[in-house]
Amino acid sequence: MVKSAAEALGGLDIIIANAAWTRFEDKFGDLDNGLTDEEWNKVRLSMLDCSLLLITIVLVHECHAARANNESRSTDLQRES
Repeated sequence: MVKSAAEALGGLDIIIANAAWTRFEDKFGDLDNGLTDEEWNKVRLSMLDCSLLLITIVLVHECHAARANNESRSTDLQRES
């Protein structure tokens, strides 16, 4: 997903990590009222862990892209000299 988005857009300038999970009830109320540990783990997983994973994957991709770009420039400079 990250690689194809970067290729299609010519790079990545911003990350929007928007994921969430909650239990829907008939009434709108306090979310922590009656949520089980398993349900709270789903909330944490979707909101925090998934966002951190996406950010990590993007950073790794961008570091590899920058390294490849620098190596390409270095090779070009060596050819010119």
